Amino acid sequence: MPIDDDKIRHLRECFDRSIGPEATSTVMSMLTSVDVTNLATKDDIRQLMDRMDHRFEMVDLKFEALDNKLSERIQGLDDKLSERIQGLDDKLSERIQGLDERVTERITTLDLKFAERIAALDEKFSERIQALDDKFTERLEGTVHRIEAMVFRSINRHLTFSVMAMAAVSGMFTWLAR
Repeated sequence: MPIDDDKIRHLRECFDRSIGPEATSTVMSMLTSVDVTNLATKDDIRQLMDRMDHRFEMVDLKFEALDNKLSERIQGLDDKLSERIQGLDDKLSERIQGLDERVTERITTLDLKFAERIAALDEKFSERIQALDDKFTERLEGTVHRIEAMVFRSINRHLTFSVMAMAAVSGMFTWLAR
């Protein structure tokens, strides 16, 4: 219900009778200085609360939209990073495979060279051992021939001595028998 000038005059008269003109003047100066048209009603406050709720809902929606955008951007960055990491991993795997193949090839080459050198050394040693064996056999045969010759000479001397001794014994028997 709106307050008009008649109601204010009636209130002043009631105050004058009950509290006196001086107190009425103080109370009225306090009441008239307030612009009652600017006072909020419960309905005004309820409408304000509804508008604030609506604004908070809008802010929540904006935050949710920003959160979704940020999540999408982060997911995009994560996907790009994963692709880059996978690409680097693939390149690294290829390089490692290449290095592995080169190292394996190099080891195989060194293994073949080593085997060739061992075979060459084995052949050289075999030739040297064969030469030493041939020399030893030749010297052994020479020594055997010398020993055989010495044995034959010794046997020949013994036989000669035995024949001479037998001839001497036979000559003695013949002489004795005469």
